[in-house]
Amino acid sequence: MNYADKCTVVTLVRAIIDRGHHFSVVDPEDCIFDEEPATYSSFLGIEEFGHADEDFVVVKAANKEPMASFHLIYNNGNEFDPIITISDYSTGSVGEDIYQDVQGRLYTGSCNGLQTLANR
Repeated sequence: MNYADKCTVVTLVRAIIDRGHHFSVVDPEDCIFDEEPATYSSFLGIEEFGHADEDFVVVKAANKEPMASFHLIYNNGNEFDPIITISDYSTGSVGEDIYQDVQGRLYTGSCNGLQTLANR
């Protein structure tokens, strides 16, 4: 995970929790779960990111129902454009609002909380 990836992850998590949503981080190649992935509503969940080459983020409502999803690919040639880390995302108002927020924050240089991923 490079610097641009870390900025995108931190900014995405902030955009999700600032809206009062929850999120789960899933390995896109692990299609069968032994148990339901953990759901987070704070920066504690940021430790789940970056253990593989890609992650799949499910945005959830307070009742744990899925609302949106984001597919992140790390080291994807994004050094000069961090938003490229988000390879794909679900359409709909929640996904689009979060994506636009992340894009705006990245282009204004708002990457607070990066130290939480310092060891990745």
